[in-house]
Amino acid sequence: MSRELMRAGALFAAIVLLATGCGRSAGVGAEPRTSGMSGGASTAAATIDAQISAAETADIAALPAGPGHDIVLANCITCHSAGMILQQRKDSAGWARTVGQMVSWGVVIPDAQRPVLMSYLQTHFGTSVAAK
Repeated sequence: MSRELMRAGALFAAIVLLATGCGRSAGVGAEPRTSGMSGGASTAAATIDAQISAAETADIAALPAGPGHDIVLANCITCHSAGMILQQRKDSAGWARTVGQMVSWGVVIPDAQRPVLMSYLQTHFGTSVAAK
């Protein structure tokens, strides 16, 4: 597959995710996805949503406090789980590429906030930080 075709496919996937709210229809505080389901399916969906919500709530609470924390909450976990952020370990160039890619896909992070975000990510999720 050509590089151009792969890029086009990745761009299309990103557009679909952004247009659909990144597939995160059930998040912290969201109503369970049970409308139109019957009996057992409805109960199972509600149980799964409750487990996911509890895990996501715990992961959000595990994000370290400090400058940049609010930027992550406002911009990153709109599409990504907090758990995904917690498991990342990147150097400053890796975080710069990641943030740059998210901005190219439509995330709006004011220029004044980018250094704060980059410092937060590097400090708490850099390559020299042990995974928790």
